[in-house]
Amino acid sequence: MATVTTFPLAAETLDGIQAAQDALDQQVAKLRATGDPAADTISAIAAALKAANRLIVDATLKAEANTHAVGAMIEEGRKPLTREELGAMGDALHQWLIHHWKQINLRAMAIGVAAMIAFGLICGVAGWWVKGPITVLAGVKAAAQECQDYPDGSRLCRIPVWERLPPAPR
Repeated sequence: MATVTTFPLAAETLDGIQAAQDALDQQVAKLRATGDPAADTISAIAAALKAANRLIVDATLKAEANTHAVGAMIEEGRKPLTREELGAMGDALHQWLIHHWKQINLRAMAIGVAAMIAFGLICGVAGWWVKGPITVLAGVKAAAQECQDYPDGSRLCRIPVWERLPPAPR
């Protein structure tokens, strides 16, 4: 089991800070009694030390509170889930997947159809632009149908087509 560490202030640290504050307060009292102008400066230093001490103590207490809260969350997370919790999580996941799959599926189909139509148009226009009208050779008869009878009673027919068109007359 992992433990989360706290950040306590050492007792001697707190005692040392309190002693420094007391010494500064005494010094300010002496300086004010003699009318020394440095009293205001030392007083400001003492106030800054008190504020810094308060910040350190507050930060330590906050860190300790956060440490306890994180520890409690970790312990709560280590508990096994009940059947009802697992069922609820499964139902929520199933609904989320169905909802998002429908959106993704419809969007993907629309994008795919639009891309196919655009691709077909682009290819058709590019082909016509680059090559111009193309002569179709398929089905251009070169002669009439020719048939040949065989002794076994079978018959073979063929239609000659141009492999290459003859040169056009000039």
